[in-house]
Amino acid sequence: MYPTGELQTGLYTASIRLVIRQAQTPSGPCMGKPSESTLTVIANVLKACTVSATTLDFGVQPSNFSGPINATSQINTHCANGTDYQIALNNGLHSVGNTRRMKSADGDYIPYELYNNPQRTQRWGETLNTAETKKLTSTGHAHQSIVYGQALPTQGLAAEQHKDTLAVTVTY
Repeated sequence: MYPTGELQTGLYTASIRLVIRQAQTPSGPCMGKPSESTLTVIANVLKACTVSATTLDFGVQPSNFSGPINATSQINTHCANGTDYQIALNNGLHSVGNTRRMKSADGDYIPYELYNNPQRTQRWGETLNTAETKKLTSTGHAHQSIVYGQALPTQGLAAEQHKDTLAVTVTY
């Protein structure tokens, strides 16, 4: 029977006793002695995680938008069962200090922030073992974490695409 849940990390071993007996022939049983051996099976399940993320898209907005624009994306993690891990987000390619910014080809910037709660009150950052990172314990199944984004209004923007790239880091 195969396990129905995910495996915990660790070393798994099993021993199987093998017995080889000579077959009976039409003229009667063979009189040879059975041969025995033990086959050991080993599997070592290591802690490991994979991560991927979807694009956070604030959509098409007028160049003079006057209020915050909210959007969400998803970070997908899959770690070995029982693995404690944290998800961190850096400040991106175009940040100044802790201010994240999307940049256009012409050099215009739109400030934005990323949060790990729907109320958009808890900044999602990269300082481990603080409220800035998301702390989880894996059940061995894929997990989806929602990223809550908010772009802030900026005056005098050119009508063009603004973007940024961030690193998502999973520490375990």
